[in-house]
Amino acid sequence: MFYGRVSTEDHQDPVTSQARQRAQAGALVTGFGRIVGEYFGVGQSRVLPWVRRPEAAALLVAMADPDRGFDAIVVGEYERAFYGSQFALMAPLFEHYGVQFWLPEVGGRVDFSAEGHEQMMIGLGIQSKREITRTRIRVLTSMAAQAREQGRYLGGRPPYGYRLVDAGPHPNRAHAAWGRRTLRLEPDPGTAPIVRWMFAQRLAGHSLARIARALNDMQVPCPSAADPVRNAHRSGAGWAVTTVGPIVGNPRYTGRQVWNRQPTEHELIDPGNTGLGHRQVQRWGLPDGWVISTKPAHPALVSEEDFIAVQGMRAARVTAHPDRRYLLAALLGCGVCGRRLESCWANGREAYRCRHGHTTATGPAPARARNLYVRQDRILPHLQALYLLLSGPDPVDWSAVPPADMEVIEHLRNRKITLIYDPVSRTLRTATPRKVSVILDRAHWPGRSRAIREIPDVWKGGTLRPPERPHRPRADAWVASRHVRICPAVYKLRVRGGHARYVHALRGVHHSRSPWSGGLSGGGAEHSRCSPHPTYDDRWCRATGADRGGRVVQAHARTLPASR
Repeated sequence: MFYGRVSTEDHQDPVTSQARQRAQAGALVTGFGRIVGEYFGVGQSRVLPWVRRPEAAALLVAMADPDRGFDAIVVGEYERAFYGSQFALMAPLFEHYGVQFWLPEVGGRVDFSAEGHEQMMIGLGIQSKREITRTRIRVLTSMAAQAREQGRYLGGRPPYGYRLVDAGPHPNRAHAAWGRRTLRLEPDPGTAPIVRWMFAQRLAGHSLARIARALNDMQVPCPSAADPVRNAHRSGAGWAVTTVGPIVGNPRYTGRQVWNRQPTEHELIDPGNTGLGHRQVQRWGLPDGWVISTKPAHPALVSEEDFIAVQGMRAARVTAHPDRRYLLAALLGCGVCGRRLESCWANGREAYRCRHGHTTATGPAPARARNLYVRQDRILPHLQALYLLLSGPDPVDWSAVPPADMEVIEHLRNRKITLIYDPVSRTLRTATPRKVSVILDRAHWPGRSRAIREIPDVWKGGTLRPPERPHRPRADAWVASRHVRICPAVYKLRVRGGHARYVHALRGVHHSRSPWSGGLSGGGAEHSRCSPHPTYDDRWCRATGADRGGRVVQAHARTLPASR
């Protein structure tokens, strides 16, 4: 079975290369056998392992078939089949299936157990890898010199505001004989004025979002809409902050050629299986790695002085409130659209919001959902109860002492756990296989009867049994409990008359206490509904609220065992 490969990167002719390689392979096996089939790959680099080359992978499948119609594999050149240490990985597989391997550099069949053949394969692998490395270094250094000294356009999509025009025949006579010509950048009459206007607006102090919104309001086509042929992978929906930012930060608008802003890197596909090789990724490089031409290479759309002034406006803004701490940043998700909540300052406190994809760069859509807001101080008191539900046994041991808030936050970050906030039910749930949730705020519920109806859908896995005769609460004030460490599950207090009512955040348990004596009120019938909750022994809960007259009162209640 013949195997060959050709890479089109060097402008090779696949038909000619295939014929040459097969002729070399046929001459090698003459007198020993004949070639009964072939697997020839086009456009595949030798750097790729066999399992990632389509034709080589198909050959491996055929080799594993017990009824295969061949007993050996022959190649025309070592470099067409292997790179680096690939032969050392494939040789045990050939030997396992009883398939011989014939190579011109050896002069025939490779002996997998011969030390001389093994050393030759190692040397050929190093030579094959060295050839690729040297070629890559030569190409990169040549392109850097062409961009720096000649200001040559080296390919890629032209920046928004420019178009490509012919710049004459290729300077290499061989390439010129093939008909290749060079290109250069020229201002586009339709989009160049837009770029100049964007820089002028930025110099006037306008934000990127304001510039983007103005462009959308004027119905100016965004770059992907203006050039859909080269931007088929983009939607072309409109301007965004991420569109305006790269334009005002591109030094090519000063007339100088810039190369290597987004270099190609190689990273392992699977660190646990290095045999799969590397994949190419492109990442934005730092300015110290850019190659900038020493002289202007095309007409400028903005002066260098103005460009530098615009970059200075991108400096980080110094906040006037260094004491603001967003402890839950990057930990909260939106229960409406699934996006991650962003930090914000709301009503003088740390908060988090989701605008459901809306930005100030575009006008609000009529059908867009209302912005979601949740304050940080409404979430922190429930982290300990959430931790007990998430990491504790089932049923939860409420007598266990949970860690501090910062330890819970660190626990969530280390395990990459996201907390999803649902604004409808006002619950906070975990995006984990074990679904747990807690209720953040019941203050906005219109009545207890509605709360009881929604309890089964809100409290997952709870053991609540609603009272037989629900009653509507009066217009009393509900306030968050100041007590967190002792009893994180008890978090609400309603003051009515002379009594304080504590509500359990997870199971809906009601503790009715006298705020002045700490004793039971309502009798045993009222407290019998608290049986699902093992309360804390000899501990005190404290909360502050207001009675119906608006007078501030402070209630102290000692939690009692459920058996009492």
